[in-house]
Amino acid sequence: MVRIRAPSTKEVKEAFCRMPLLQWKFIKINLLISIISKSKGEMKYEKNN
Repeated sequence: MVRIRAPSTKEVKEAFCRMPLLQWKFIKINLLISIISKSKGEMKYEKNN
């Protein structure tokens, strides 16, 4: 079995520094959309029950 090592904060910071700003904004927007759609889906589910 392969052990997946959690990246250290230094590695994460370096990755963010290398990542283009535009790409980072795009990822943040995608995360927001997924969170919003998830919460809307949960609300719909509650209304049906």
